[in-house]
Amino acid sequence: MNQISFSELSCYNFSALVVNVLRQHWQSRNFFSCFGAPKKANLLLYTDRCVAEYTLQDGTTLLAPPGSLIYTPQGSQYKVQIMDLEDDSAGTVGINFFLMDELGASLTIGNTVEIFPHFPCKEQIDEIDRLSNGSVRNTVMIKAVFYQILAALCHSQENPLNAKFAVIQKGIAYMEQDPRQLLSIKEVAELCDVSEIYFRRLFKEYAGVSPIEYRMHTKIEKAKKYLQYDQMNTDEISALLGFTDPSYFCRQFKKHTGMTPTEYRQQSK
Repeated sequence: MNQISFSELSCYNFSALVVNVLRQHWQSRNFFSCFGAPKKANLLLYTDRCVAEYTLQDGTTLLAPPGSLIYTPQGSQYKVQIMDLEDDSAGTVGINFFLMDELGASLTIGNTVEIFPHFPCKEQIDEIDRLSNGSVRNTVMIKAVFYQILAALCHSQENPLNAKFAVIQKGIAYMEQDPRQLLSIKEVAELCDVSEIYFRRLFKEYAGVSPIEYRMHTKIEKAKKYLQYDQMNTDEISALLGFTDPSYFCRQFKKHTGMTPTEYRQQSK
């Protein structure tokens, strides 16, 4: 199988086969895992008014805010939890597909999960969802819209994050991936060689919330996952997430969820 990047794809003679388009609402089951069962097709997943948290094989976690487009390559293994659904119609739209070069050999784009936050493709996603689920499946139009999405992804990689967000890319990666978040916002800004005020302003423009709000949101969401799927006690979860005071962790958890950690665990059983 040949492997190329999104930036290379824009100049490559390839064809795409869209296997299926699936809208999922996740109210009854909010997680999926393909550990031990690698993905058989490439997948583009759009987070429609919800958040997706990916855990990769090496333990890395990636957070996809609402309006993100996630690419998972053929052969990848991961688990994903869908959170913060805004209403009963919120969820994800997944597009399973294969890529082939001009000789018919399989193509994949990279070898790991990639997240494109706040990606401007909702109009195309809604259209491809409508075309796929109508009374007659319009294959030509589905592929035409799908190529528009791929073209936008290629263009985004030729011009990654616009310059103002690129300057805080290291800080964004830290805020999205480090579960303990022990660095102060000033120290995160120093990672990017920018002032704390500038980092705070730019990060809020990027994420829609302040760095402090984003940090607490990610910690609470991780805590919910540990309470649902792990046997660690509250003190252990608190320490793992970088809280120095378990009672403060419990207060914050109740503030954001309306329940104590113990109540949340009992409800999740």
